[in-house]
Parts: sequence; C-alpha cells; structure tokens
Amino acid sequence: PDVQVIQIRPIAEAREKQRRMVEDYLAVILPVALVLCAAWVGLLAMMNVRERRVEIGVLRALGYGSRAIAGLFLCRALLVGLAGGFLGFFVGTALALAYGPDMFQVTGSNMAPSYGLLGWSLALAPALAAVSGLIPAAAAVVEDPAVTLREE
Repeated sequence: PDVQVIQIRPIAEAREKQRRMVEDYLAVILPVALVLCAAWVGLLAMMNVRERRVEIGVLRALGYGSRAIAGLFLCRALLVGLAGGFLGFFVGTALALAYGPDMFQVTGSNMAPSYGLLGWSLALAPALAAVSGLIPAAAAVVEDPAVTLREE
C-alpha cells in the first residue's frame, strides 16, 4: 500500500535510442566535416599564396629565408583556425540549443553549453588549419624569386 511504481525502462530505452542515433550520425558527419574543412582551409591558403607571388618574390629577394616565409603562411593558417574554432564553438552551441530539444524530445530539455569543449576547439581547429596549410606554405617557398619577379 501507498507505493508508487514508476517504470523507467521506456525512458532508459528512449535515451539509449537517442544516444545510438547521435553516435551513428557523428560516425558519418564528423569525418566528412573534418575533411571538407581541411580542404577548404588548404584551398584558401593556396589561393593566398598564388595571389601573393610577387610579395613572396620580393621578400625572398630581400633575403628572407624559406622558414620565415613559410612561417608567415602557417601563422596565418593558425589564426584562421583559431577564429574558426572560436566561432564554430559558439555557432554550434547556439544551433544545438535552438534545434536540439526538437530533435531529442526526451533529453533535449537538459541541454546546456559545454564550455569544456571550447578548449578542445581552440586547440584542434588551429592544428587542423596548420596541417592544411603545409602544402601551400611549401609551395610559397619553392619558387625562385628571380623568376617570379621577372614574370610580373
């Protein structure tokens, strides 16, 4: 008597189903997003190198070494990655808070920003951008400055 029975099995099963759904989506979406972002940053860095051929030639003619010039492009990639990581964290958090409760009816009301992930975002996004900028940075230093300046 006076005992109230609450069955939590359906709630637990619903949470498990949502957890599996998220894991399945992330298993596909995350690698594709990383590859696309890396390709995009690499393409932007390569376009930047091509647009600045004359400037690179002048720097090389003035005596700047390959390391200094590659460092300029890699630092730029790091800054782009840092800005992207910061912006991506806050835009992603805002989208998750806006649309998450509709997608996850059982646990959506418990969603909250996870600021611990901001540190990971600010560390990994610049690293990904720097790796993506390695080939364009190498392309920036291989051309002979005399040839570059003669063409322009």
